Amino acid sequence: MKGNIITKIAKSPKYKNYVEIYINDKLFATVHIDSVVEHNLYKGKTLRSIELENVKSNAIDPRIYERVKRWLSLRPRSIQEFLQYAQYKLQLRQNQIEEILNTLKSKNLLNDDNFADWYVKNRVEHKLIGRRKIMFELKNKGVSNQIINKALNKNYQTEKEIEKIMTYLQKNKHSNNETLKMKLINLGFDYKNIRDALKISKN
Repeated sequence: MKGNIITKIAKSPKYKNYVEIYINDKLFATVHIDSVVEHNLYKGKTLRSIELENVKSNAIDPRIYERVKRWLSLRPRSIQEFLQYAQYKLQLRQNQIEEILNTLKSKNLLNDDNFADWYVKNRVEHKLIGRRKIMFELKNKGVSNQIINKALNKNYQTEKEIEKIMTYLQKNKHSNNETLKMKLINLGFDYKNIRDALKISKN
């Protein structure tokens, strides 16, 4: 009885870093090149049924991987955002998610340090927002406290927050101080920094 023999392993004509696996001269699956090493696949190898299932279950449709890369190209993402997207939007299996995640990490396409740096810079540049609110937002995106603090200390120091508060107070100098104070607190600015800025603005 003829077994499940790998008769051909060929580079995918459409997708970079993917290969096509042929079983008994019929295309069986398109897999990432790393899977060839992981499953020790080579021409002439006979695969048992369970090995076929493992190859098939770990095979990532390259169209899915390309879709993920397009999604990432729209803006940087946190690892948690990717996991939610892969599970709920793409409805991938856990082993597929892990394989894509490892590939993206190895190519530095997913990196919470880089994401946090980008996020802090972007929010500070385009929004009137305090450090506390940015910290809260990044926590909701699954970023660790250590990475958040590093990104804030690098891109949004306390002095810079006070400068933003001072600019806001100058633009609204005819408004009631208590109203301004509550507005700034709601925007996530530190209370001590608000108080210090108000004292400076009076001088």
